Amino acid sequence: MKNLSTKLILTLTAGMLIAMLTGCSDSSTSPTSSILPGDDEGTRDTSAPAPVTGLMATSGGSVVKLMWEANTLDADLEGYLVYRSFDGMTWALTDAPILDNRFVDTEPLPRACLYSVSAVDGAGNESALAQFYLDMVIDRPEIEETVVDPR
Repeated sequence: MKNLSTKLILTLTAGMLIAMLTGCSDSSTSPTSSILPGDDEGTRDTSAPAPVTGLMATSGGSVVKLMWEANTLDADLEGYLVYRSFDGMTWALTDAPILDNRFVDTEPLPRACLYSVSAVDGAGNESALAQFYLDMVIDRPEIEETVVDPR
């Protein structure tokens, strides 16, 4: 009897593993996936878009302008995500993918930092980051103090 129960457990475990790997589930709460167009078997799109190329950054006044080459390789390109990093912390500068291949940081840090841009496709796959280290101090307008006479 011990062999039979061990065999049954192994069979159930293997079946569960196959269901997990293939995404088969009878649960109505299973996540949706992106299916490649024209694919009758329902293959998930797990390929990231081509990485961003030609990333450049310039600073002037109190803004940093980023620009990069447009992605013409991926038909399902959703857009680009822009990030800024400094001292081990990273901030997303875009809430969602943007379509334009340029971005203006209107609130840059007044010190050197790292800008990164990635491409995102319709399935949510994100490319490797293109990075540009900007080693410039941003000009900030001087704040004038106003003294009010209490009399």
